[in-house]
Amino acid sequence: MFLQTSSMLLFSLVILAWWVFRQKLDRRKRPPLPPGPPTDPIIGHLRKLPKENSENYFYELSKDYGE
Repeated sequence: MFLQTSSMLLFSLVILAWWVFRQKLDRRKRPPLPPGPPTDPIIGHLRKLPKENSENYFYELSKDYGE
């Protein structure tokens, strides 16, 4: 039983190390994100989005932050 537990732990650590390595490698290949409006934790921009005339709001954002 100990052998199964330790081999499963080793397998999990190898998978975790591979995933972390892939994440770091992928981040280097992507260009940096453009600037954007500040967000709230968890809900993001949900509270700031207007319920009416949203096209005007997005037009103003595009003037500040680009297309």
